[in-house]
Amino acid sequence: MKTENTAYSSVHKALSLIEAFIPLNEEISAVEMSKVVGLNRSTTSRLLATLRDRGYVDQNPTNKKFSLGLKIKELHQSFESSFHWRLVSRAKPLMDELRNRLQESILLGIPAEDGISVSHIAEGTGPLRLHSNTGTINPYNTGAGGKILLAFAATDFQERIIESRLQQRTPNSLTEPLKLKAELSRIVEQGYAVDREESHLGIRGLAVPVFDKSNQVIASLIVAGSTHTVSEEKTDFFLENLRSTAEEISSSI
Repeated sequence: MKTENTAYSSVHKALSLIEAFIPLNEEISAVEMSKVVGLNRSTTSRLLATLRDRGYVDQNPTNKKFSLGLKIKELHQSFESSFHWRLVSRAKPLMDELRNRLQESILLGIPAEDGISVSHIAEGTGPLRLHSNTGTINPYNTGAGGKILLAFAATDFQERIIESRLQQRTPNSLTEPLKLKAELSRIVEQGYAVDREESHLGIRGLAVPVFDKSNQVIASLIVAGSTHTVSEEKTDFFLENLRSTAEEISSSI
């Protein structure tokens, strides 16, 4: 029993050290860390050395201070992969049902480094076919789904995208930073985004956000079709159905 208690205590202390790097992962010395977590210096140094040897923290060879290591990134990547798989697996049947109800293509987009990644497509039943496949990365500024994700993104990320070279897919693509900023503010206020033939001429789309349990936007749910079928006159109808399905997806993850 004593061995088990000792092991539990060591794990608890080691996790406290890792959590001390949240949220900025600033470099910190062993002495500073011992004060932050309330452990004596020898215990702190020993645990940091073990975490360093296992790759969970990295030690700066110049100042000897510590920061999170590559093993944490690997864990994050594994979590992201499993989370996205869970998101798609739970969204797929709901998206298929929505596609059958609307008779238009339904897409699920998730944020990537430089654009929106298409995670799943429930292809519409009509003759129109979209120019996207699962895994396709589309610019944030050229479609409804990308604009939703960018509108609700962290300010620094949003600014980086806006200040980058904005791509122009059609004459309607928003490539002027000031106009894009105004559009993003409007999206946050109204809670949905519109693709006005900004990615492909003849294609109109609508998108709403999908939230996680902490109320963070993790994906966009999109309906896309021809300008004749996904028309301005039917906007309220499509949005009502999109929002209902997005809420179901949000509550299932």
